Amino acid sequence: MRANVPPRFVPIRKWFRVSSREEPRPFSDLLKVPRTVPLRALKRFVRKGDVLVGIAASGRTPFVHGALEQAKSAGAYSALICFNPEMKKARTAARTTIAPNIGPEILTGSTRLKSGTATKLILNMITTLAMVRIGKVMGNRMVDLNPSNTKLRDRATRIVQELTESDYETAREALHKSAWVVRKAVESLRGRG
Repeated sequence: MRANVPPRFVPIRKWFRVSSREEPRPFSDLLKVPRTVPLRALKRFVRKGDVLVGIAASGRTPFVHGALEQAKSAGAYSALICFNPEMKKARTAARTTIAPNIGPEILTGSTRLKSGTATKLILNMITTLAMVRIGKVMGNRMVDLNPSNTKLRDRATRIVQELTESDYETAREALHKSAWVVRKAVESLRGRG
């Protein structure tokens, strides 16, 4: 059984265009575009101030290096995640290379095991730190979550309750008044909203 789970943080940027003649499409559609198109799309999509992280288990995938070069030429920060420690010494377009030595895969040639798990851990660290850095958390609680269902609305209420030391009903009422924006609800209950 497989389920699509939306991100809990509200996306910062979620649309792209391959050409100016095209309607904006969800970023997830970029994965369905032919391989040559994303490099052209990067010219419009990635710009100065952005961060592009290329992922290639071997560290040698030409498409990934093309994307890193495009990001560099756009003035974006670029990083390469790979599992070939020799790539730390190699000259690439990436400003930062993260290349832990995780050892050989249990099944030779399968990058879904160690490499896949390590990639997920690294990306979780990067995105969590990014969310902290741009202020999407208060204390150790994420406050820019999108309470789009009953479970997440309950979590949002408990977060407001804990951050403001208020009761459940007061927290829920503040969220309702703030259109379910956790940060606004917290600030209103703290007297700053």
